[in-house]
Amino acid sequence: MPLNRSHGPFRSRSGLLLGVIKGLAEHYGLPTWLLRVLTIALAAMVTFWPVVIVYVLVAIFMPLRPMGSRVF
Repeated sequence: MPLNRSHGPFRSRSGLLLGVIKGLAEHYGLPTWLLRVLTIALAAMVTFWPVVIVYVLVAIFMPLRPMGSRVF
């Protein structure tokens, strides 16, 4: 699993909602479905709204992947 840390995590332009989960999955070399399932499980365990608030904050501060950049 190669880590793409040289450029930092970016939000994916092809994500389902805001691209946060897919961008993190691409950055850490993990399957996107796994991070989505873990996020849903976390939301079920700690209640829904704190997870949504953190997701939106991350989406605000995580930069969007630059056009033409490649995922390794």
